[in-house]
Amino acid sequence: MFSFIEVLPLVLLILESIEQRRLIKAHQEFKYGLAYTYVIGAAFWNFVGAGVFGGGTLNAPLVNYYEHGTFLTLNHAHTALFGAFGLLGIGLIYFCLRYVAGDRYAFKEGPGYTAFWLYNGGLVLWVALNFFPIGWAQLNAVFEHGLAYARSPTFYNTVSIWQWLRIFGDVVFAFGALLMAFDFIMKLWPLFPEHIKRPIAAPVPSETASSAPGAAARTAVRRPAAQQHADV
Repeated sequence: MFSFIEVLPLVLLILESIEQRRLIKAHQEFKYGLAYTYVIGAAFWNFVGAGVFGGGTLNAPLVNYYEHGTFLTLNHAHTALFGAFGLLGIGLIYFCLRYVAGDRYAFKEGPGYTAFWLYNGGLVLWVALNFFPIGWAQLNAVFEHGLAYARSPTFYNTVSIWQWLRIFGDVVFAFGALLMAFDFIMKLWPLFPEHIKRPIAAPVPSETASSAPGAAARTAVRRPAAQQHADV
């Protein structure tokens, strides 16, 4: 029960943050919308993953006795961990990047928003196509045949289609991660030292024999002799 109640202060903090954002926008431009979106997303998944999928459904001793170690545990772990730490950490990074950018250069928020929805879409696909279908069937198998059978290849062979369907969530989530990494690099690029941003200079082409310093000196030395022959 405590695991379910612990998310309530978070809800109150989110309500306060929504109110503070409204007050700021009433007087000036709110420049941290991207970081704010990630923090709100983190609060949502923390509430759903830790409160609903965790304390609300799994922490009851009778349920947890049979459920622990099944795909329902994976469902709780992925949604709660990504909500509590994943999106929150990304939001903090975007907050710092926006602060550093200031008014010195443009701060594009589009890629960050796209990555946010890709992350969330991948997480929803994991829950809908992998964790829930396998988890509830596995919980039923624990009730009827015991945990050893529910975690054996014999059981997993009966839900192999759901295990393969996870790839859709993996692909969507991976695209979000790649887009976010690219966005970080582009936003950090103006801060890189000039010697990193400047491409390596092309090698200077070798001078011709006629323009080389040694050749010029030899010409200067030979010129008096040639001049003497011309005079004769």
